[in-house]
Amino acid sequence: MKPIRNLTLVAVAIAAAACVRMDREPAAPVHDVWVTAADSGASTPAHLTFVNHDSISVKIVSWSSPDAQSVEWHMTMNSGGTSTMMPLTSPAEVLPGDSLLLVPGAQHLMVTGLKHRAAVGDSITLVIATDRGRSWRFGAKVRAP
Repeated sequence: MKPIRNLTLVAVAIAAAACVRMDREPAAPVHDVWVTAADSGASTPAHLTFVNHDSISVKIVSWSSPDAQSVEWHMTMNSGGTSTMMPLTSPAEVLPGDSLLLVPGAQHLMVTGLKHRAAVGDSITLVIATDRGRSWRFGAKVRAP
């Protein structure tokens, strides 16, 4: 009877292993997402932190929103007391375990041509897509200017 008992234990172990998901989704890569309140048709900056939880580099190749005509990656530059924005066109590369910080006065997203008013407390949807075919949709909470 001992071989049957061992076979039963092996079968139970295999069944238990099959129940464990080996392809668990990594932690959400986007945190602290917010935009400034704005009227319909206007533009608003979006700020967030993107964390690369993967073991290889991630290149963010596009930003978009179903709530706006376009989303661009920008850099704010200060020169002689004047601030200007410059669009960034290269993919944003985030190394393994590193973060991309999009914050006021530096790199940020410019959400242009809002399709509806973004009032304080509302949320707009942003989408990030990578060079490896992954994309994430997430809500950006609307804050007061």
